[in-house]
Amino acid sequence: MMTRILIFVFLCFAITGRAQVDSSSEKHYLYQPEKFSPPVQAMIKQFEGFPSTPLEAPDLEGNKHTIGGYRGKVTLLFFWRAIPGEGDFLFGQMNKIVEKYPTKVKVLSFADEPKDRVLPFLEERPVQFPVIANAKMLSEAVYGSELGYPRIFVIDEFGIIKRVLPAVVLTEGINLDEMLTLYF
Repeated sequence: MMTRILIFVFLCFAITGRAQVDSSSEKHYLYQPEKFSPPVQAMIKQFEGFPSTPLEAPDLEGNKHTIGGYRGKVTLLFFWRAIPGEGDFLFGQMNKIVEKYPTKVKVLSFADEPKDRVLPFLEERPVQFPVIANAKMLSEAVYGSELGYPRIFVIDEFGIIKRVLPAVVLTEGINLDEMLTLYF
């Protein structure tokens, strides 16, 4: 009986080890959840898995945008402030995403500052996605300013918030394009 148990345990370890070797050869993006502070975890849980809050707002060119208008596509809500150096690398990544997935992904960005401060800021950071200025109230009241700046909400094609990326994870090492492959 003891021999059978030992053989069973050995086989379990052998199979588990083989599965790990096989899975590591596949190309995929491994998301490892950050260990957020309890308040940040609670804030994220309030959003993830729930429908996005409907909104309608004009961009810098006067075109109106609604989150519902992006149904059928993965939507990135990008909240930022016009502060040089604060998440500057994300503008380039967002542009690349818009170029790579023109029919699958939409980016809608929200700047806290008014248009007259956002336009000069964007001269050095050209964007290929809509920018809504003066969005501080929306940003703070609806989409969790406690999560810091910049922050990104990933909304699936059905309007459900799938991921919240607070400021603490949006470091220069993050690759948003790899993260998005989880949604296609």
